Amino acid sequence: MSDASELPATPDPETDVHTDEQPTPPSDGRSDTQPAAPADAQPAAQPNASSPERADAELDEVLATAVAELIIEHGHTPRIEGRTILLNDVVSGTLHLAALQALGYAAAAAPVGAVAHGPGGVAAAVWIGPELYICRWTGPTRWVSKYRFPNRTRPDTYVRDDTGIPSHLAKGSWYGEVPDEVAEAFFAVGILLDEPPFPVPQPPPPPPRSEPATKRSSTSGSSAPRAPRAPRPKAPPAPKKVVAATRTCMSCFQQKHPDQFVEGSDLCIDCR
Repeated sequence: MSDASELPATPDPETDVHTDEQPTPPSDGRSDTQPAAPADAQPAAQPNASSPERADAELDEVLATAVAELIIEHGHTPRIEGRTILLNDVVSGTLHLAALQALGYAAAAAPVGAVAHGPGGVAAAVWIGPELYICRWTGPTRWVSKYRFPNRTRPDTYVRDDTGIPSHLAKGSWYGEVPDEVAEAFFAVGILLDEPPFPVPQPPPPPPRSEPATKRSSTSGSSAPRAPRAPRPKAPPAPKKVVAATRTCMSCFQQKHPDQFVEGSDLCIDCR
């Protein structure tokens, strides 16, 4: 038997420490098979609060809320086209006031427009705070006006106060051609001034004028020329009463003036 001192010693895990072992790097949560990200990699992009998608979502929310309020509060049947609220129901009152009322609910979505129509024509309003544009189509006439409201006011401020828009807020009025900035304001919400959003009722044609009786009778007869009318004969003049210059008294037989005789007597006043 060999001596126990000749056997190799058993390593002790607590006391036998290898000083040449490398430390284990901290884990980054990836598996050993996933490649590490490059050092210059950029973090994932976060959604921007001012992105077009976010703005469109906010616009849709404001317009949808405005439509719901118009249905509940006023019984309208509106629809949305782009940035414009169109009141489909026929408005019997003042058209531009109904459009301003709709703009009041959607003022936060500026630029925004509203359109109302009825027997009186068509009215459109555009709010680009603090500027307000109104267009009225009445028969063959188109009237466009521009207003500038005080800051922190709504387009329906004076509608809710049951007052008209003060005249000192008016900045322009046009019946024909309008400035480019005015046309662009309506175009920004999808409204064309030359094409009303609804058909414009036209006034009924005036009744035909009645012709004079003489003209009707002349046209109803034959087309042959009429003979000239004969001149109306004049009545002969009444004969003048002939008064004798003198009369003869049958008593004194003297020639005397007719005034010297009593009517119906042949004797002068001296012989009676």
